[in-house]
Amino acid sequence: MKATKIILSGFGGIFIGLGISMLISYLKIPNYLPLDPKSHVGLFFMNHHIHPSIMMLYCMFIWFIFGAVLGYSQVIFQKDWSILKSSLSHYLIAITTLIPVSILAGWLPAATLVGTILSIGVEFSLVYFIVWGLLYLSTKRKIETINRQLQDKNNT
Repeated sequence: MKATKIILSGFGGIFIGLGISMLISYLKIPNYLPLDPKSHVGLFFMNHHIHPSIMMLYCMFIWFIFGAVLGYSQVIFQKDWSILKSSLSHYLIAITTLIPVSILAGWLPAATLVGTILSIGVEFSLVYFIVWGLLYLSTKRKIETINRQLQDKNNT
């Protein structure tokens, strides 16, 4: 995979992270912060009076890493593996990246860390497999259409 695609995926991660942080901030905090001030990372930044712009740079770096890892993990689907092996490998990379990133990005409150991790794991898994199923069905239909067109072309 080209470095530019990985870098672009990293920037995509920044935008997704920014969106998540804005949503969390809107729901929980009256003033925007890029992380939950009650998370482990948020408590560290607040206790050490770290300037909000430094918090933002830190979060952008974490979000970039998340996007880059997920972008790079798409290479799995280019290997000569079964769809099951590719999908499970991608899922494992995604979820094992999501949990530490969620902690490092300050998305999870410190008080309920274990419960929140389990909740995020279940929610992520559910969304992942729904999206995977929809993409699988869409791809299957496209392949069937292409095969039908090829068969019609060969029969004429």
